Amino acid sequence: MDDTSEIKELLREIRDLQKAHFERYKEFTQGILDRERASAEDVQRFRTEHRQFREEVRATLIPRWLPLAILGVVLGIGLGTTIVTAFLSRLAGP
Repeated sequence: MDDTSEIKELLREIRDLQKAHFERYKEFTQGILDRERASAEDVQRFRTEHRQFREEVRATLIPRWLPLAILGVVLGIGLGTTIVTAFLSRLAGP
């Protein structure tokens, strides 16, 4: 009888250890899942903020720099035309 009660006690201890281990396993895996979910939310938030920033930069810079860029192109074409005309007139001679 003594052996039977000792076996039962050992089986109870094994069961309790398995339950404790399973609970720790569940907590550990839930922690991993929570961190993964938070990380995915952070990535999504970063992408949204980055997209908004790019849109703000475009909305701010294009109206400011577009007229200057057009002016630069027009002046470049004008200067280039002047230089080519002067060069060709030199080639044609006096």
